[in-house]
Amino acid sequence: FLIAAKLSLKLIKTHLDAVREPMRNWNHYSQAYELYAYSLPITWNYVQDRPYKGDTITADRRMYLHFYYSPDRALEDEKAFNNRMAVWQNELENGQRHPDHEKHYAKYFTVKSTPVRGVKVVANEEAMAEAKRNYGYFALLSNEIKDAVEALEIYR
Repeated sequence: FLIAAKLSLKLIKTHLDAVREPMRNWNHYSQAYELYAYSLPITWNYVQDRPYKGDTITADRRMYLHFYYSPDRALEDEKAFNNRMAVWQNELENGQRHPDHEKHYAKYFTVKSTPVRGVKVVANEEAMAEAKRNYGYFALLSNEIKDAVEALEIYR
């Protein structure tokens, strides 16, 4: 199999944090795709219930985790994020809140309101930095393909 993996998964997060710096090295750059590609073998705790035999199979299986970093994609993601932040901040400052955006307002902004000075909106820089941290990264999981560039070619 070859599947895309969300970066928010615990398994992916732990491995990405470990390889974030070493993968952005010239040795891992693919000129053909203009991105950095990095592979690492991982083990997966496989569990299969077999009701017809009345037992459970547990074993460690090998998988390959392929990470990719695209500077172009990171730039596009950051531009889109900054545009969303500007729109949300404008909505807060003008008092035109959207019910769909309330969760984002709470996460990325602190709103202070006084009768004399009006509404003051302060950005939560830590939350914004955390959101931007994974921009440009994506991951694929495979049980057979060892090479990151080959996995990307097959996936695309």
